[in-house]
Amino acid sequence: MERKLRHLRSVLDIESLYTAFVGHYDGSFNFLGESHEVWEIDVVLSGCVGITSGAEVYECQTGEMVVHPPRVFHTAWAKDAQNVDILTVTFMVRGGARYIPSGKFVLTPHEMSLACLLGEFISAQVSDQSSVNMQLNASQEQMLKNYLELLCLSLHLRRAE
Repeated sequence: MERKLRHLRSVLDIESLYTAFVGHYDGSFNFLGESHEVWEIDVVLSGCVGITSGAEVYECQTGEMVVHPPRVFHTAWAKDAQNVDILTVTFMVRGGARYIPSGKFVLTPHEMSLACLLGEFISAQVSDQSSVNMQLNASQEQMLKNYLELLCLSLHLRRAE
């Protein structure tokens, strides 16, 4: 019996990482905002956070995420007096940006697992909130890239439904 090969292709290529960290903030946290030339994801790991992305204003609880496209001004602040933990990753896409949906998402358990794996991986590598200083070997780089791409692709597939 002759077997056919299935050639696998990539539709999304996240090529560069700019920042990656888990921020631990107190209840007075208030980030005044920024815009930049790269994509950004903010995953609320614990607490309640207000996040703007362009003209949109979101209230995000644990397990929710906001994706900001390039050049969109965004801010964040603690919604109550509780501490908050936020996974923030900024990155550049070489190809397939249409596979990264923007806006607010309530993460599925699978997506939250990916976000937690990404956050744990980053926390183990980063001590000063700067991914630029991460010392990663090639397999660690691919793991980081794959976690991030899987999370974005899962959101894309859900939005497509």
